[in-house]
Amino acid sequence: MQSLAQVTADISLRGRVVALYMLVFRAGPAVSAACIGFAAQWIGLQHLIGICAVPCAVIIVSLWLRSRPIFASASPASIPAE
Repeated sequence: MQSLAQVTADISLRGRVVALYMLVFRAGPAVSAACIGFAAQWIGLQHLIGICAVPCAVIIVSLWLRSRPIFASASPASIPAE
């Protein structure tokens, strides 16, 4: 992914794009862990896991629904035999 960010970025902004990419992917997990720890103390770990499961389930279902037409268009009859 980092190489994709480097290749697609404009040459004049490549350093800034990579710096922002590294900031998000290095600091993101640490910041989110701190937020989850604070929220777990405030509302409880069991409730927090339930609250976090809902957006995860929504994302999984939406990705699954988006990928269904892609796989439906490739029927076994349209795939050439080797």
